[in-house]
Amino acid sequence: IGHALAGIATAAIDVSDGLIADAGHIAEQSGVRLILEGDCVPLSPQALTAVPREECRNLALSAGDDYELCFSLPPNCNRLIESIALRTATPITKIGRVVPNHNADRVVECIDRHGVEIALSHGGYSHF
Repeated sequence: IGHALAGIATAAIDVSDGLIADAGHIAEQSGVRLILEGDCVPLSPQALTAVPREECRNLALSAGDDYELCFSLPPNCNRLIESIALRTATPITKIGRVVPNHNADRVVECIDRHGVEIALSHGGYSHF
């Protein structure tokens, strides 16, 4: 999928330190803010059998070693990304949006389906 996104994605990162942490790297380097819709993040059926849905969602947002790609696209790329998903047989899920950053202290915000901020105990793996 990474090769298929070359020249199309405006930013991309592997999610190995946690979605919130790695999305934060994109936001910081791009000078934008990301609004992640936590309830849109795909959850594995296996994880959902092991822990309650809310805990599963919070782990998906903050735990590392998932090795997925998080990427941003220009507006109006829906058909193009759908064709890439079909061609590469890779599920792709829209989980948020890019907005101007008017508050440099907060580069990533995660909200639930009602627009309420999701409080997380930690924001991913920290190397230091």
